[in-house]
Amino acid sequence: MPSLADGYYPDRQNCRIYHICTSGVDTAAVCGEGTAWDPAKKNCNWENTVECKKGLRKWDQITDIR
Repeated sequence: MPSLADGYYPDRQNCRIYHICTSGVDTAAVCGEGTAWDPAKKNCNWENTVECKKGLRKWDQITDIR
């Protein structure tokens, strides 16, 4: 992942993974079982409430969620 401004970013491929960027350092985190990263709420949310198909999200649907 390229250097991004501080904030939370969804993973490009896996809906359960998100990235925490702080001072240019990217730390990947994983949502708990049955949940996926919700870019709108900026937290892990139940999978059935997050737009995601077969565990994958299309990159063109992801927005910057700083």
